[in-house]
Amino acid sequence: MDYARKARCGHWEYLEEVYNIPIEIELPKGTVYKLLGKELTWDDEPVELQTETEKR
Repeated sequence: MDYARKARCGHWEYLEEVYNIPIEIELPKGTVYKLLGKELTWDDEPVELQTETEKR
C-alpha cells in the first residue's frame, strides 16, 4: 500500500512504509485511580476509557 507524504517542495511523494513514533504521556500521581476508581497493577487486564457520550 502506498502512503502519501508532502515533500519540502510542496509536491506529494508516495512511500511504501509507514513509521511508528512511540508517544509517552506521564500522568500525575493519582490520575489512574481518579479515572478508574481503583489502582492498577501489572497483573490487571488492559482497560479502555470511554468518553461521557460513549457511556450513554
